Amino acid sequence: MREWRLGVRATDISPFKARAWRAGRPLLVIEDGADIHVTPDNQRELFSVAGEATEYWVALGASHGKGHTAAKAEYERRELAFWERVFRR
Repeated sequence: MREWRLGVRATDISPFKARAWRAGRPLLVIEDGADIHVTPDNQRELFSVAGEATEYWVALGASHGKGHTAAKAEYERRELAFWERVFRR
């Protein structure tokens, strides 16, 4: 999508910049194992700074944004379990 349609520069969108805002909030980090756009190093760095309420999972063989289609059942199980734990309070 073009930046003019978003109304923001793509370089301004970063989970690392939002880190202070989301401090202490639960986060589920899903890495698409065959992603060539977002490297595993990026995902691990996000996980390491996100805090204790963070979960990390790798959808093996999934290309960028395809974790749900590459590992549908496990993806859904993990996501639903995460939301249940977060909102059960």
